[in-house]
Amino acid sequence: MREDYYVRPEDFDVEELWAAACEGRLILLPRKVGRTQIRKDVLLYVDRIRPLVSHKFRPYIDELWEQILACDEFMDYLTPSKARKFRQFNKYNLMRIIGVLREAGVYEPYFDRVFNELLEQTVKDSSYRRYLGQGFENRALLIKIDQIIRIYKH
Repeated sequence: MREDYYVRPEDFDVEELWAAACEGRLILLPRKVGRTQIRKDVLLYVDRIRPLVSHKFRPYIDELWEQILACDEFMDYLTPSKARKFRQFNKYNLMRIIGVLREAGVYEPYFDRVFNELLEQTVKDSSYRRYLGQGFENRALLIKIDQIIRIYKH
């Protein structure tokens, strides 16, 4: 029988915690991120590159991202997996989406470095940067995002 233990800050006992860990009674469960939270986090993150949106997509960029995040396929694509270090959303896959949008003209064709600096808010190179130019491995996602972009392309 499994018992769940909740520790309030005022009841925190290091010795008891250590004993539970040694006995195998301590289990740390990853926090599950809901789709609503993923959506909010992604929108905050991509808002950092708003200055890079091309002129013709500026009036529609929020709607475009809402359309992308309304698709179950993209939400699955952005949901963190257990194998990755992400807690909020899958940044590698988000970079792929941003790269596809840049290639389609939604974002101006700035260098990857510029996108990386704005998104990660640092001048240091990140491991996410190289995913900007990789596109999708899944053709169905490419077709889906192309359909969304066509709605706003005039």
